[in-house]
Amino acid sequence: MKGKTTAQQAPIITVAAIKGGTAKTVTTAALAQAAAFKGARVLALDMDPQANLTAILGAKQTQAGTYSLLTGSGTAEGAIQETPQGIDIMEACRDLSTITEERGMALRILKALETVRDRYSLILIDVPPSAGVLVYAALYAADMVIAPTEADPAGLQGLYNIADLTERMAKARKRSYKAGAIITRYDGRPKLNRHLHGVIEAKAGALGFPLLATIRNGVPIKEAMAMQENIFTYCPKAKPALDYMGLYETIMDILKGENTRA
Repeated sequence: MKGKTTAQQAPIITVAAIKGGTAKTVTTAALAQAAAFKGARVLALDMDPQANLTAILGAKQTQAGTYSLLTGSGTAEGAIQETPQGIDIMEACRDLSTITEERGMALRILKALETVRDRYSLILIDVPPSAGVLVYAALYAADMVIAPTEADPAGLQGLYNIADLTERMAKARKRSYKAGAIITRYDGRPKLNRHLHGVIEAKAGALGFPLLATIRNGVPIKEAMAMQENIFTYCPKAKPALDYMGLYETIMDILKGENTRA
């Protein structure tokens, strides 16, 4: 593992969605890949027992990653694995699904990250599509929450749920969160999709989750993820890649205080 490379502590972003099928994990991977492509040092945490982020980034699935931190059986230093894509990861394993005890877990993950976050420019957390203890722990640690949704009514309900969880966590921690929503897998040809896009954008803004990006649908990004390739080298001109790079740059502007939408 490399030594310290940043003067300031890395912001922590949790990418969360209550329902499946929102491209939550793809979004986490794409943001990590964008940071690495731009030369930033990035750490990804996979807290989803399905371990899809672990697979996409080409990491090995062990119990030494986020499972060890959440159960108190390991350290952040020992949990980090370097991947072929140049992205460090605390990988997931199926045993994460057995974790049901919330007491002390959220603070444990935050304290663990505090010991390594000055080595990175960005830390990203992927969570299960649920409202369980793993999501609470990831929200507790976050500085910013990104909520991906699709242009459908169920996606809007999921956004309400994430906004509610984030608000409750903000009260519990007596702090505010930067937040934003994105619409993923978007096809603007059907009139219904365009209508729902407008509805979601308006509702998201009212919830304190302004729409930061619309990610267009595209096959190349699926191919890149399946082949464990960075999308910005595999298909840099594909529409989803262009959209995700725009999202990454918008998020960086927000975190730097250069964007008033946060």
